[in-house]
Amino acid sequence: MEWDGSRPEQRGSTRLFYVYGDRDPALAEIRASIAAYQGYSFPLVETVIAGASGCGFDDLGAVRDIWGRDLGPL
Repeated sequence: MEWDGSRPEQRGSTRLFYVYGDRDPALAEIRASIAAYQGYSFPLVETVIAGASGCGFDDLGAVRDIWGRDLGPL
């Protein structure tokens, strides 16, 4: 990252969304990624699906909902 993420005027409207299961085989890597982006001061929304493993839930529906909020009905 070549900009100062703590300065919102440089970051623009960038924000990250994490949706993952608490039994995902990559859980440690996911949490490390979240911590790294938080260290860059990126705003992020984290949703943990209880009892779900990797791809054990409707992750594409969440993407549709996020885009739909910003762009209108798809």
